[in-house]
Amino acid sequence: MALQVNIPISAIGISFGAAYVKIRSFRGDKNKIFANLVTYANADARQNEMAPIAQEEIEIDMASLQGPLLPAMYGYLKLQPEFLDAIDC
Repeated sequence: MALQVNIPISAIGISFGAAYVKIRSFRGDKNKIFANLVTYANADARQNEMAPIAQEEIEIDMASLQGPLLPAMYGYLKLQPEFLDAIDC
């Protein structure tokens, strides 16, 4: 499971029209989840184990998630401004 997003200008000054974002890992408790996101230039870069172009950790309130955990976390991401146009991969 992953998301494809358009990154018009990345932190390194390059645009990525089909960046590939996945949840690498997560940890938490009954109240919060901390998800480690990694972004690759595209799906081929991920599949060929190239270095990610970005990494970040986000905090998610458990109360905002419903259903199976991992799909719910991706659903939560798709509601965030930077992922509004994301496509499921």
